[in-house]
Amino acid sequence: MLVRVLSLVSLSACLLAPCGCREQPKPDPVPPFSQVDFPVSAPPWTFSTIFEDDPEGTDKRYRGKIIEIEFGMGEWSRNLHVDDDGRTYFSVRKPSRRDEQGTPLEWKEAIRCYLYRPENPIVEDQGSQQAFGIKGVCKGMVGGVVILENCSIYTYQAEGPDW
Repeated sequence: MLVRVLSLVSLSACLLAPCGCREQPKPDPVPPFSQVDFPVSAPPWTFSTIFEDDPEGTDKRYRGKIIEIEFGMGEWSRNLHVDDDGRTYFSVRKPSRRDEQGTPLEWKEAIRCYLYRPENPIVEDQGSQQAFGIKGVCKGMVGGVVILENCSIYTYQAEGPDW
């Protein structure tokens, strides 16, 4: 009888007490994002270089944070890809090999932005298609590529001279 009572007390204490092992992870935020944790300026692939230079420190600093990457001038290309699982993404590429003058000879994928709403990815349309950017939740680097989830594309009017 004493063993049964102790078992019930232990069980109820385990169920009632807050236990870190039982906490459910918070779901990632979805667009439109009310805030951005880290803005990244041009060139956009610099964000992946930060991961290459300090993988562990960068992962701790950026994982789960909302990242904004501005591409500056240029229209949103709608050049989307589909991975092996059927998920739609936008790919940011960076030079992987250059000639003696610094001209890129080869490019590799640096950042993969999985779209939150691939059928209509522009969440924040500010009335101008002159420039665009991406916002998404950083999930770290996998196979040399930074992964952003729940990405949205936004358009904006870029400041500067009228070309």
